[in-house]
Amino acid sequence: MKTIRLITLFAVMLFSFIANAQTEEIDKAKSVISELLKNKAKVFKTLDKDDPDYRKDVTYPWGTQINIVVLEDRIVFTRKKKSTIIYFSELGDYEKSRYINDNGTAGVSIGEFVILLHGKENGAKLADNIFYIEKYHIEKQNAQRNAQLHSQLAPFQSIATQYRTLQVKPIISEEQRKYIVQANSSNEQKLYGKAIEFYEKAIEVDPTAYPAAYSNLALLYAQLNKFDAAIYNMKKYLMLVPEAEDARSCQDKIYEWEAMMQK
Repeated sequence: MKTIRLITLFAVMLFSFIANAQTEEIDKAKSVISELLKNKAKVFKTLDKDDPDYRKDVTYPWGTQINIVVLEDRIVFTRKKKSTIIYFSELGDYEKSRYINDNGTAGVSIGEFVILLHGKENGAKLADNIFYIEKYHIEKQNAQRNAQLHSQLAPFQSIATQYRTLQVKPIISEEQRKYIVQANSSNEQKLYGKAIEFYEKAIEVDPTAYPAAYSNLALLYAQLNKFDAAIYNMKKYLMLVPEAEDARSCQDKIYEWEAMMQK
């Protein structure tokens, strides 16, 4: 018992050490991004020789007039009376990230700004640090989702255990059959939202008489890119019938959806 306690204590201490180290790295990455952007300098508006404004000096009034806050999924530029928010997921979108000038006019993207001001090496540094923070944010979100999913599934475990021990399984009632038929019909017409409603009603009638309702629900939610709900329902299906013929393919679907959630 004493050995188990020591191992548990060591594991907790190790996890705490890793978490603190990772937090420090995230803070460092945010600081790098902020410093790369907090500058007031003259840069060339264009380096394109065919552009009439070739090598025309333009001042980007950053730093003193703009407060920059780097968060886990976005950068907030606070001006005197307004704020501009650029989400990391939008940085690859040229149009969405072209409004950084203090006077509100369209300007270069933040990536282009850093390259013009600091060179390509620092432009790459900006991209690397943004990617690191974004990756951490996604992993954190997924961990929170998994914890929430586990807590939601816990009450269903007793229902599934009881179902698996039954010698005679519950049969589908006529009312439940009606909802199942309506759900399948809606699915064939690609009315996925409506199909979900009917399957949910079928489950309300009896949560275990038709286990396939959960796997069908999972596939429908996936069609709508609601992967959290898809995983939740597919796990319920596997809890009810872990030895089902399609159990392997259903578990593989869960892996696929978990990957989709990380994009």
